[in-house]
Amino acid sequence: MSALADRDFKIIDTHWHHVPATFVKAVVDGKCRVSGEVTRADGELVLKLSNGFQQELPDELTEQSAIAEHLDRDGVDVAVASVAPPTTHYWAEPDIALEVSRAVNDGFAELAESSGGRFVPLANVPLQDTSLAVEEVRRISGELGFPGVAIGSNANGTNLGDESLFPFWEAIRENDLYVFVHGLYPLGKERLSKWGLSNFVGIPIDTAVGVASMIFGGVFDRLPGLKVCFSHGGGAFPYLLGRWDHGYGARLRSRGGKLRDPSEYLESILCDSLTHDQAGLRFLVERVGRDRVALGSDCPFDMGQSNPVAWVTEAIEDRATREAILGRNVAPLVGLAS
Repeated sequence: MSALADRDFKIIDTHWHHVPATFVKAVVDGKCRVSGEVTRADGELVLKLSNGFQQELPDELTEQSAIAEHLDRDGVDVAVASVAPPTTHYWAEPDIALEVSRAVNDGFAELAESSGGRFVPLANVPLQDTSLAVEEVRRISGELGFPGVAIGSNANGTNLGDESLFPFWEAIRENDLYVFVHGLYPLGKERLSKWGLSNFVGIPIDTAVGVASMIFGGVFDRLPGLKVCFSHGGGAFPYLLGRWDHGYGARLRSRGGKLRDPSEYLESILCDSLTHDQAGLRFLVERVGRDRVALGSDCPFDMGQSNPVAWVTEAIEDRATREAILGRNVAPLVGLAS
């Protein structure tokens, strides 16, 4: 860490998960409906969801003091907090999903207010219902002052570039919000049911589908200036970008396609640093550019990168590139001085 001792910028983790304790309490007290229930197992609260997922709720995921201790250990100044992905409720009835989103976001607002700038909140929205998602986007931007939202790489099976979601993206740009996209369990689940393949393979592939659908669906072309960061190093997308360029030229442009080459939309795209492989991180920087990568740890989950600041510092030799990744790139996008 000595290479960062004289730094003049904040180290910002843009991929940090949190479930507000106030939200958990509201569920336990019957003040917020969820699609499932909160129970206690082996002395620990667990959110058991009707879609078969369950989310353990340890202190490091829910309690501000425990989170701050973790950030201190890792040398992180600011956590850009998003809800644990199983909690998004995209599969639930829209009215329940909105109720969950509002309770989560109110909890995030309290966390941000009490943290003295240590936590920057990203809102959850009921993305399966575009009108309700837009309603919550406007609330968290105007009433709560959030700098952005976190969404999944699909909305209950709907691709992010689908025309039905375009009003959501319009609201995002209208309110100048940052979007963090977290990979979700994907297409072809029946082939990914063993050996953890839904996570190890499916999530990175679904992230790439999310990027591709936004590019080929014209979202970035129609709404220039979007600020969208994709989790897990962008999933498979950086490796596929050359194939997309070639394929668009060979098969789509000749059929009337009016888009630029897919690689020309990187101006609207960031990727987090979570490649789990230092060579992979160096490739990512080379492929998308050092100004398009931001620190992301996926903490406090077991698939996260432990000691992410030290890990990036070891992987990246160039100081300017390190500083860009560790905080300078994402700071202005979430309302912080770079």
